[in-house]
Amino acid sequence: MFIQYHIDKHEKEVASLRAKGKKLPVPDLYIRVGGMDSHDWDVITQYKEILHPIREAMLMVESRGKAGVHRAIWQVIPMLDWLLQKFEHAIQCVDAATLFNYPDQEAIEDHYAINLKRGWKKLIKYFNKIDETPAYYTATLLNPATKLFCSNAWVKHPEWIIKCDAAFQKLWSKYKDRPISASSSALLKPKRQKMDSELYDHIRNNSRKASVASTSSNQDEFVRWMAEDPLPEGHVFVEDPIGYWLHQESRYPLLSQLALDILTIPASSADCETTFSECADMLEPRRSALRPDFIGAAQCQRNWKRNNFIK
Repeated sequence: MFIQYHIDKHEKEVASLRAKGKKLPVPDLYIRVGGMDSHDWDVITQYKEILHPIREAMLMVESRGKAGVHRAIWQVIPMLDWLLQKFEHAIQCVDAATLFNYPDQEAIEDHYAINLKRGWKKLIKYFNKIDETPAYYTATLLNPATKLFCSNAWVKHPEWIIKCDAAFQKLWSKYKDRPISASSSALLKPKRQKMDSELYDHIRNNSRKASVASTSSNQDEFVRWMAEDPLPEGHVFVEDPIGYWLHQESRYPLLSQLALDILTIPASSADCETTFSECADMLEPRRSALRPDFIGAAQCQRNWKRNNFIK
């Protein structure tokens, strides 16, 4: 019924244009072939299922998610790792779906395997870009809830861990010899959010630790901190690593500086683009004479109030 409605609408438009002697438009393929059968709808359904993980990942890092804990840079590596696993599993299922293995169904069309492998190659391209900066690995490592994620998820690729650890240590060396500054007096109100999704299950399952090693108080701050257990599920700071490090400034003054510098980086430019749009809405014709410093102050106040930094 849906397709027939558009076919009838197209025929009416064509008849009207033909009567006026105007150029006729080229109809969509489904109109030229006379509609879509059940097989076509099944293909659409299959692709919706394939693309669903990408949509879930997009919602995870978009600006101002409903749970209030999205757009965090520490989520990038777990997100890409999860997407790669989903695509690899889908490719295996498609490759195995032959008439020999599944005699009661038709053979899987080639376009599934071709497009899944193209999607996997695109994900690998972005995954490899993680090596261009230590920020993504550092953000995942210094989140108290996911600090063991990479070591657990990449257990079959120790060379990845060695390379990322070297980049992190190079960045950490720039901080650990700094003079200790005064602790911040402003503490964020911890957010307690229950995140239920397959993607968050993937993060939690790869962030657990079996035992804790004993440490000395004169050891490197990072070594001492890594010896601690990851935050348990349900802890008030599981989804608020910035608030966690603000509360840890007295124990780990130098490591907290690094963590706060990295964890406050947005995961994408979506939040910046939203701010540009809000500035444009603010600068209506009657406010065109506002000074840049006033606009910046107003936008900061709006953002701080939205995130409960101020009352």
